[in-house]
Amino acid sequence: MRPTPQNSDSGPAVGRARLNRAGIGLVGAFTLVLLLIVVGGAYLLTKHAGRDPLHDLLKRYTRLQRSGLQSELSRLGTQLVETAIAESTERSDTLVFYSLLAVIQDPVFRTEDRVRAAGFLGTHFAGDPYLASVILSMGTSGDLAMRPVLETFATSSRPPVRVYAAYALALLLANPFSPSARTSRDVLAAVRLFQQVRQFGAHYRHPVYVDYTLAELADGQIRKLTQLRTGDEAPEIEGVDLSGADLKLSDFRGNVVLLYFWGGW
Repeated sequence: MRPTPQNSDSGPAVGRARLNRAGIGLVGAFTLVLLLIVVGGAYLLTKHAGRDPLHDLLKRYTRLQRSGLQSELSRLGTQLVETAIAESTERSDTLVFYSLLAVIQDPVFRTEDRVRAAGFLGTHFAGDPYLASVILSMGTSGDLAMRPVLETFATSSRPPVRVYAAYALALLLANPFSPSARTSRDVLAAVRLFQQVRQFGAHYRHPVYVDYTLAELADGQIRKLTQLRTGDEAPEIEGVDLSGADLKLSDFRGNVVLLYFWGGW
């Protein structure tokens, strides 16, 4: 009687062989995927190495500032704004923010470039806490070149930007150290802007004078512009003298009075 032939695919040896083949297949596949990742990453790094247009433009801007080449600087503003806006969805917000800010704050750049940069900042970076400080610093700069920039911020679709810009623009128009800004028309415009801030600025605090809202500060500015004009009667001042006695400014009516203000911080 012949023995029953064994199936060639059965038995412990064949099972081990199958497992070995499967293991080799998994290791090979994993190695191939890993190799693709490494090669692909290396390709991307090589592709983008040294190709950072915004960073390159900022370095060029710094070099031109040092060399004083005003005409080239002026043309660079358009490139900076266009590149920053184009890359705003692909890179660090910080670099885009400071690139646009550089265009806004340097008067060598063209007004249209500064206005475009302000429009983008006022919309896309409205929540940046530093933006309020930047806007307010423009208002106290006395630089009338900032006027179209602040007017752009004042039309932002974001309420905080609008309120801070309105306050800053009013400060710029009412600045006594900018004589060309102190026309009667500009002072009236400043009063109207302060009135808007008094109405809508109760929820926004000054980043430096943090104990005061913009509405409170605007109210004081309105009183100063409407009640403290040259030739008007001075408001009452009450206090104590160096010996501790009470005094009032009205006690010296008819006399020349020197007011000396001082403080220590």
